Amino acid sequence: MLLILQQLSEDSGLLEWVPHTSTYRDEVLKCYKQYKPWGNGAPSTKDIKDAAARIKGVDHNQTPQTELRFYKEWLLQRFPPIFHKWHVLKFPTPRQWYEARLAYTRTLAVWSMVGHVLGMGDRHGENILLDGKSGGIVQIDFGCLFEKGLSLEKPELVPFRLTSNMVSALGASGIEGGFRRSCELTLGLLRANRSVLMVQLDANLHDPLIEWKSHSDVTSQNTQQQQVHQDPFMHKCEYLKQSLLFTLQCSCY
Repeated sequence: MLLILQQLSEDSGLLEWVPHTSTYRDEVLKCYKQYKPWGNGAPSTKDIKDAAARIKGVDHNQTPQTELRFYKEWLLQRFPPIFHKWHVLKFPTPRQWYEARLAYTRTLAVWSMVGHVLGMGDRHGENILLDGKSGGIVQIDFGCLFEKGLSLEKPELVPFRLTSNMVSALGASGIEGGFRRSCELTLGLLRANRSVLMVQLDANLHDPLIEWKSHSDVTSQNTQQQQVHQDPFMHKCEYLKQSLLFTLQCSCY
């Protein structure tokens, strides 16, 4: 039993119990340990770091292309997608397996589209939970919203998490089957209810308990200059509103 945490300030937040769940990271690790796709010996953390260093040495610097080469040529060869085994382990009968995989496909699509529209970042394997009863996913920790991930030291550029392991659990059709259709339906509903989303956005952007100011906004000491020019935080709020509307309008079926 895990819980959803939504931080409101440095010393307050909201908690919600989420029964029958475990983290995506833990379940993937269990699958790798049980099926051992690497053979007799699993690559250690040192092996992974050494391989990355060798590729980096060949290319002289670490670029996105270098990281992609390392992922495709070394990491993916030793850690092939295996998450599709999770549904087989958890749901042994054909009917249970089919219903669980369908729930996984639909919930993954919904969370992906909602996360894309709201600019939700920090989607690592411990912020994604798997429901052991239904087979669906639940996401937690919403402290990195409205493209806040783009301002990190290493910006988060992907719109949502959809790794090769996640795709493998969608079945033979991959992203082109039920996942795509569920994404289309979700975006259609978000677009049809954009006015509700904008009301919620206004309420959250102006809530004093949520701190989305950049470091330069927080450390600015020139009060007179802030009075002369527009408040940069309010300018950022308007930018986020326009970005949300643009995403809803441009996301196509």
